[in-house]
Amino acid sequence: MTDRTEADLATLRTDVAQLRKDLAKITETLQDVARHGAQTVADKAKTAAQSVTHEIEERPLTAVLTAFSVGTILGMLFSRRS
Repeated sequence: MTDRTEADLATLRTDVAQLRKDLAKITETLQDVARHGAQTVADKAKTAAQSVTHEIEERPLTAVLTAFSVGTILGMLFSRRS
């Protein structure tokens, strides 16, 4: 029984070592996915900011009136008292 237990322990050690390697690969893959996702979000945010900047430069009066209107509406909503 001792030989079988030792063989089982050796197999178990091998399996645990393989699991560690697999987990390391999974962790690396997840980090790559997270980096890629963060870069995609950053690129989309940059594109959106450039688009808004372009619209403000093209129509400054409309942008000011829109900002004023949104500010007034938000001010009225948040300043409501019972």
